[in-house]
Amino acid sequence: MAVLALTSAKGAPGVSTAALAMTLLWPRAALLAECDPAGGSSVLAGYLRGTVDHSRGLLPLALAQRHDSLEQGLWPQTVPLTGDPHAASVAVGAGDRWLLPGLSDAAQAPSTAALWGPLGSLLASLERAGTDVIVDAGRLGTAHAPTAILRQADLVLLVLSTNLPAVAAAKARLNLLREDLSVTGTAGRLDGHLSNLGLLLVGEGRPYSAKEISTACGVPVVASLAWDPASAEVLAAGADLVLLDNMTLADLRASVEVCRARGVRTEASGGLSLDRALDVARTGVDYLSVGALTHSAPVLDLGLDLRLH
Repeated sequence: MAVLALTSAKGAPGVSTAALAMTLLWPRAALLAECDPAGGSSVLAGYLRGTVDHSRGLLPLALAQRHDSLEQGLWPQTVPLTGDPHAASVAVGAGDRWLLPGLSDAAQAPSTAALWGPLGSLLASLERAGTDVIVDAGRLGTAHAPTAILRQADLVLLVLSTNLPAVAAAKARLNLLREDLSVTGTAGRLDGHLSNLGLLLVGEGRPYSAKEISTACGVPVVASLAWDPASAEVLAAGADLVLLDNMTLADLRASVEVCRARGVRTEASGGLSLDRALDVARTGVDYLSVGALTHSAPVLDLGLDLRLH
């Protein structure tokens, strides 16, 4: 799969959080493209906790498009999500993840009018180099929406929770979305449905099932994400402390390097003994959690004698 686009209707849970989670767990090299015309980068401000300035992204790409240098301008505008986020994105590796930050200001949205079509074609071409693209397209129905990218995507997922207001809002937008996707005539059909349109549920069974929602909307459910507010909070707002559990010294050093580049503190835990504590500390972790201090502490026999007068 080359391009997977996520979008939502009114009242849906975080498309941006779902897109980031999928990018980080994707089985191949992946680029997360923030194409929400509402502006702002939830990943730069949230997951990366403001440690990277918003100088790279869609606006410089729009300028590159005007000078016929879109292809050459793509990778310099991305931010690595693996390794040092301040480094330039040049090399492509199997486990690499990148971010193409969105607009820094919603007022810049009109500048993307001529960008979406050529950018969609460029993103689709990355599959030949082994890179897939996950697009955060924001909410349906907004001005200057990246409709041209949705039309070129291999799969468009409408993200929604499983309660009645979310299902009703999604159903209300689906006919327009179907029309938008079929304008170019490139969308195939499968079992009566547009084959490149599906649903991504967040919190299946709260209260409706995938089968019930698919029947109500007339669109297949492609995947479901668990209802996990704690993990969603880490993806949306970042973490300031990471627990490194049961790692080798080499893995600890590598993890500390990644976390330090993001301003995140680290704690080593799991299988630590007092004899090994110094070696672990030399990896650069901020804290050590040594269970031996409690479960293997020497016994001190105390007695209490009462003398009655």
